[in-house]
Amino acid sequence: MIEFKDYTFQYRNQKEPALRNINLTICPGERILVAGPSGSGKSTLAYCMNGLVPFLFAGKSSGTVTVMGENPAKAGALKMSRTVRTVLQDADSQFVGRTVAEDIAFILENEGMRQEEMVFRVKKMAEAVGAESFLERVPAELSRGQRQRVAMAGALAEEAEVFLLDSPLSGLDPDARKHILGLIGEISRRKNSTVIMIEQQAEEVLSWKADRMIIMEGGRIAAEGKPERLLNEGIGRDYGFRRPFCTVPSRQGSGQAAEDGDAGRKEDMPSHSCRKRAGQAVLSVKNLYFSYEEGVPVLQHIHFDIGKGETVSLIGKNGGGKSVIGEIICGFRKPARGSVTFRGEDMLSKTVKERGEKIGLVTQTPAQMLSGGTVYKAVAAGLMTRGIPKREAKERIDRVLEVCGLLPFAGQKISALSFGEKKRVMIASVLVSNPEVIILDDPTTGLDNRHCAKIMEYLQKLKKECGTVIVLITQDMHLASEYSDRAIVVADGHLLADGTAAKVLADEVIVRKACLGQGMLPETAGKCGIGNLPGGRGTAR
Repeated sequence: MIEFKDYTFQYRNQKEPALRNINLTICPGERILVAGPSGSGKSTLAYCMNGLVPFLFAGKSSGTVTVMGENPAKAGALKMSRTVRTVLQDADSQFVGRTVAEDIAFILENEGMRQEEMVFRVKKMAEAVGAESFLERVPAELSRGQRQRVAMAGALAEEAEVFLLDSPLSGLDPDARKHILGLIGEISRRKNSTVIMIEQQAEEVLSWKADRMIIMEGGRIAAEGKPERLLNEGIGRDYGFRRPFCTVPSRQGSGQAAEDGDAGRKEDMPSHSCRKRAGQAVLSVKNLYFSYEEGVPVLQHIHFDIGKGETVSLIGKNGGGKSVIGEIICGFRKPARGSVTFRGEDMLSKTVKERGEKIGLVTQTPAQMLSGGTVYKAVAAGLMTRGIPKREAKERIDRVLEVCGLLPFAGQKISALSFGEKKRVMIASVLVSNPEVIILDDPTTGLDNRHCAKIMEYLQKLKKECGTVIVLITQDMHLASEYSDRAIVVADGHLLADGTAAKVLADEVIVRKACLGQGMLPETAGKCGIGNLPGGRGTAR
């Protein structure tokens, strides 16, 4: 069905090939998992199959690529889209409708489907991905996880020979990831479609049972075979894959979940005070409320304190309001009521620029923060406006470029980078300013485990040496468990819990209400008929 023969491709604005001497055959009905470090050529491999190379991304190539006998470079992106349905890594670049419903319907309209059938199909697909409650919303108003669901619904709304999914699980909460994987499997089985899934964190999709795993590095196919064989032989560890996240049984209960129907009420919040544990609060959020439109609350009664040198994770289901909290703290959104203070000083009366002197935000999408020019200029931009001496500025820029693995790309144009590389530039542009509070929204999206670990180690160093406050807004339970002093759980606009990640993830009520995933070990134990230990809890390990 798909064949690469001695294929090499080099982008017009890059000095080295993105793909080198690729030889690959994919058969009808195969499930292929493509993994590897950021910038290894995974997305470029996809672009060569769906016609975006050279239709959207110009460059020079040698060798051949065929998809069902067609040369995508000659057939063009429009013709290939009828055979290959694509979800891009940056889902925002795919939206064309004014509402979610219009966007899902786009491909059906192009196929000339009758309106009655189209309305039915849109509702059915929205329900399948959990997007039925926001069909009339504007995509830009949704959380990243919700936008990812919409992109998936649009791609899966019509059956196809090939589904090409680039990081389809990014931004999704653990329960949604599991559900989407099941949906992809169901749709592919129905027509024996070929599914090619590109995922940075390969361990996330082991349950998908791919027929074959292809590991990319440096534009080449570094390894290929059954996923279980590659991982059992230790090849996965060589390329930085993590062990799957699981929770293990324990008698220890957390006692922190609110009962059903009571979440968000002040009296149901954890009895312990964050302020007592954190000491003097550096960042304090009190009684925060926010709505996009009147009568439709997004946040209600959000309150927490964060002390000097704390690392706190904001976790919870998609659309729960986590990113909005970060945007309010930094001044990009205005709350209906409530307060945000930094060392006792009111922040809501400050401008975005004034807050930026103390609080740095890494947003979910690189396009929101990065302008044109080179990597070096993008990272240096913040320092230049603050009048930092050139010598000191250069030392700081070089240091964060090294930490983020960007020194080899210092002179590279932003437009020539992969999504993951752009994400690292975004992180570097915030770190270089040494803010007292660093908020990272979806920090692991597009990052391989090696670069993520290096960046987190640097943040931990800042925390110990400078007392920097770190806030991780994340769906990555690995990250929350390994690096956080506390996990604050937000779901449906309410604060559900505040405690250690181990205790939060051990509480069955919190896990269920916040869609945090059951964990692999308890799930396996259940399938084997092994009951809970006394106490019925687990602790993250």
